[in-house]
Amino acid sequence: MDFEAASDLYRRSIKPNLFRLDPELAHDLAHRGMPFLKQLVSMGLIRGYLPPARLHCRLFEDQLAAPVGLAAGFDKNGALLDSVDALGFSFVEVGSITARPSCGNPRPRLFRLPGDEAVINFMG
Repeated sequence: MDFEAASDLYRRSIKPNLFRLDPELAHDLAHRGMPFLKQLVSMGLIRGYLPPARLHCRLFEDQLAAPVGLAAGFDKNGALLDSVDALGFSFVEVGSITARPSCGNPRPRLFRLPGDEAVINFMG
């Protein structure tokens, strides 16, 4: 599957269905799906996303493939570091890291801003 087909599949099917779910359930499903996605890429069944050259940029002394990274909060414990590269992120922020595990804040703790296509994370 090429990038355009995968992007179209995401926009028309995956994203609308995920956005119908509770934000925390959608987050959990995305977490569970990441290793599966990485496996599909490793097996050659789909291609990982490689940003086009026009998106390459420099950040201090580092050359990045694209100006897009994965924000902290998606992968709080660093469990998906070997999976998110298939999505073409140039960097991943893990955390937050604490001395002791915490169950976080009570629900609801993820809030959607549909007009901004954003999520506010108060997971704690």
